[in-house]
Amino acid sequence: MKLFFAIVIMMQSCLLLHSQAPTLFGVHGSSSPQVLQDLGAQIARYGFTDYQIKNAINNNSTQAIDKAINLNNLGIKQVVHLTWPDTTSVNEYERIPVGIDSIEVFQYLDTLITSIGPYIDYIQISQEPFGATSYNPNEQITNVIDWWKAVALFIRNKQSLNPTELGHIQLITGGITGVNGAIADPNSQIAALIDSVINFGETYCDAIAIHMHVVDTIMGENIINYIKSRTNFPLACTEWSQAKAAMSVGTNWINLINTTFDSTHPYYGLTNKQVMYSAYLNPMDGTEWDSFISTSPFTPNFIPDFYSIMDINCFEFVCFGGAFQFGSPGYDWASLYASKTVSQTYPNNPFFSEFVNVSYLINNGLYTTNCSLLGISDNNYYQQLNIYPNPFYEYATIEFNNNNNEIYTLSIFNILGKKVREISNIKINKIVVNRDNLRVGIYFLRLYSNNQIRGVGKFIIK
Repeated sequence: MKLFFAIVIMMQSCLLLHSQAPTLFGVHGSSSPQVLQDLGAQIARYGFTDYQIKNAINNNSTQAIDKAINLNNLGIKQVVHLTWPDTTSVNEYERIPVGIDSIEVFQYLDTLITSIGPYIDYIQISQEPFGATSYNPNEQITNVIDWWKAVALFIRNKQSLNPTELGHIQLITGGITGVNGAIADPNSQIAALIDSVINFGETYCDAIAIHMHVVDTIMGENIINYIKSRTNFPLACTEWSQAKAAMSVGTNWINLINTTFDSTHPYYGLTNKQVMYSAYLNPMDGTEWDSFISTSPFTPNFIPDFYSIMDINCFEFVCFGGAFQFGSPGYDWASLYASKTVSQTYPNNPFFSEFVNVSYLINNGLYTTNCSLLGISDNNYYQQLNIYPNPFYEYATIEFNNNNNEIYTLSIFNILGKKVREISNIKINKIVVNRDNLRVGIYFLRLYSNNQIRGVGKFIIK
């Protein structure tokens, strides 16, 4: 309790120094919309496979749209991640749809975006490219990236055709994992793969996502620092926890025989994982649970401590994935959130209390960020280039703010993501772009200074 009030006092003092809204704080898993609101969640992340989309449409199911509308009505922002599992593969790899398969995938994706697009805020392209949704190791990363590009550009085109309903949606990359391997060997294959995802994100998305199931906050900071050494792009985290603390080599606490219960107890002789699974089905007495969980490697205050680190590092949003994730279909933290609003919070503590405390601080204006940047959710992060006329036939004028007298470079990309023109050494705040050899169509603009994106825009040549 003393720690809680200390945090409150600290956050109130910060309030005088910073005015930017803090990083959005929420969950990985949508559960019940009302439960998420009761938890104080500001954002929820959930996913769709292409088969789920297809079945929902073919069966006239309204479950997805109903959930999106309910979450939106409650003021909870939403991240939807897309995946394309190969159900014919023994290893359940992700596939790259081609031919008729690709046409069908886009048809159903079109319907999904049209229906839930007005209510969601982010679309995550892929889930974990090197983790839960990994591709066949024999698949070239360039092929994977090309598929993601096609999906990103398809969504961008939908937005351009319906900017009122869909223009607000931000695109983010799949959650990058395996960063520890890249830190250990910056010249490794995993480092090259991470760079490929980052490069994709910088050109086609609005933010780069990371997954951080770490041992402790130090490991988390190391991962953040590595990613920030590779890019200045906005960051988000769609899954984070202290899962590795329970499963790491050397401790492997989750699979050890528990040391809490004597021979007369029904949980005697079970592994820690089995005890937690049993407690999930039949919550035990709170005192027993506290005694049991005290043997775990979970760090007290991990949730508020690591949230603060990500907030200071300017994350757009962070979706908490549970303190421990063991892969058990019964012990799923996304589902476990459903019981967090009842008086019996076991076996949810101490994770429940920490999550609710952070939510309380944020939602009551007692938590402010130390970040000096504005986020992508703020319309001023990338200034919107003023382009006129738009559409145009012969030439367009592009205006932007240049209050600091910086030198800019303007890059123009076609609908396939190929850079078709670059204008360098721009020292004023207005330039004219002639059509010249550019074909009829939609083009995306990126304004750079010191290798950082300063402005974005889009024009149409008729």
